[in-house]
Amino acid sequence: MYRLERACRAQLLAQSANDEILLPAAAVIEKTAHLYKPGTRRQMGLLEWPAMRRLADRIDPSYKT
Repeated sequence: MYRLERACRAQLLAQSANDEILLPAAAVIEKTAHLYKPGTRRQMGLLEWPAMRRLADRIDPSYKT
């Protein structure tokens, strides 16, 4: 939700600054769309979740009980 809110904010700020919105080149749009297709990149949270668990274990292992 944080990233969605930031994207919406950026969109509104861009629209309020000028009547004409400049879009990236078609090749950039296609490459970005490809990078976010399922299976192209590693699964979100695959590395982050274990790291956050280790951090929680160090800070306060009582959360497990």
